[in-house]
Amino acid sequence: MNSLARLSDLVNVELNIDYIKIQNEQIPISFGMDAMEFIADVYGEDYSVFERDLNDEFVGKEAIVATRKNMKIIRALIYGMVRSGGTECTPEELQRSIPFSQVTNIYQICLDVFMSQNFEDEDLKKSVQPQDFQKKNQNKKGKNRKR
Repeated sequence: MNSLARLSDLVNVELNIDYIKIQNEQIPISFGMDAMEFIADVYGEDYSVFERDLNDEFVGKEAIVATRKNMKIIRALIYGMVRSGGTECTPEELQRSIPFSQVTNIYQICLDVFMSQNFEDEDLKKSVQPQDFQKKNQNKKGKNRKR
């Protein structure tokens, strides 16, 4: 019987893991492939809307003003990265577990990881368009066959 090599025997599978500290416990975070789905779920919008809002509200700004919109972005980013890092939780559990005084520090760590690992806009479009393009073309092909 052929046995497959374990990925962890071949490469460092912890390469994209960083940590935040919540109540003095190290919590792994990552901006992995699934982070975008977790972020979109909790943000209530498509990931591209979240990313646009994050860039509009935070990138290049020296001070962060706590507004309802900003807090929604912060919660979504932290939640997505905690879940992608491998910790099972609900958005409510995570929100209740972080003392408000630690939110800024935790958010900054998550933002730094996000910025260092994030896809460029063009890369994201390339990864999404083929799937969307195939679905649209399949529908068009099916319609053309009926004619």
